[in-house]
Amino acid sequence: MKLTRRLCALLLAALLMLSAAGCSSEPSSTASDSPSESSSSQPEESPSEPEESSSEAEELPSEAEPGSVPETPADSGSSSQAVQPTLTFQGETVLEAAVLDYDLHFTADCPLTLLEPVMDDLTEAAEANDDSGSRAIILFTDAGRHYVWLGEGSPLHSVWESAYNAQSEKNLHWYTHMTTSKITEINLDSFQGRVSTTDPAVIAQISDYLKHNLTATPSKDPETVNFPINPDTPGTLYSVEIKFDTGVRYFGFGYGEMTGNPDPGGSAYCLYSSDLDQTVTYTLSEGSAAKLRRLMADFSPYA
Repeated sequence: MKLTRRLCALLLAALLMLSAAGCSSEPSSTASDSPSESSSSQPEESPSEPEESSSEAEELPSEAEPGSVPETPADSGSSSQAVQPTLTFQGETVLEAAVLDYDLHFTADCPLTLLEPVMDDLTEAAEANDDSGSRAIILFTDAGRHYVWLGEGSPLHSVWESAYNAQSEKNLHWYTHMTTSKITEINLDSFQGRVSTTDPAVIAQISDYLKHNLTATPSKDPETVNFPINPDTPGTLYSVEIKFDTGVRYFGFGYGEMTGNPDPGGSAYCLYSSDLDQTVTYTLSEGSAAKLRRLMADFSPYA
């Protein structure tokens, strides 16, 4: 009887132990099927390119489109533009200059860069005032105009020749000589009509053209007479009259290139100055008369 009880107790204890062991274990399928405990719960460390910040993007230079030209700022001072030095002569600021052959009444523009190294020589030549030769350098300043004559042996002859020879076609002396601010009236006459102006802006435009753009050929020497030449009055006549506040009057006229086509060898142009009572007859460069006629037409009310 006692043996039977002991066997039952042992069997009951074994059953209890087996029951406790079964409750403490979990099926393996539960861990693999649960999405909440999958490996995706840990962030993947796959390499990714960082986003470009806006500040970095703005600092990077943008690439120009093929064939495009970068814009140059207006005040950048392009190296292609020749910078003229600021020169002072006898306390006056030099604005522009020209070289003169007085015997031929030809002139040529003179860059101020040529004069910069020789300003002391110019001052000495002006003080010497040796006008025995025919060469001069004309200085236009903020206060007036100065003729600096080059005497024999002057070191300025090389500067004069550089400027004169650099310009193949020459300008007309009396037009170069003009002080634009002293012009009070300009009259233009041609078959297209008559234009008379006292407008300072129009006067300045015409004066600048005559001083720098109306050219004569040096292959034919000008002829000078000490009296006015009265023009004939055919339909091809054109004329330019300039009046100054001093009472001086210039009168220029010609007949050539009425159709706008250049005359072979150029065309004659007579320029009279009342203060000298002198007329110089030039042979204008081929096409120069036609360009002057077009300028006159631009101001003509009949154009």
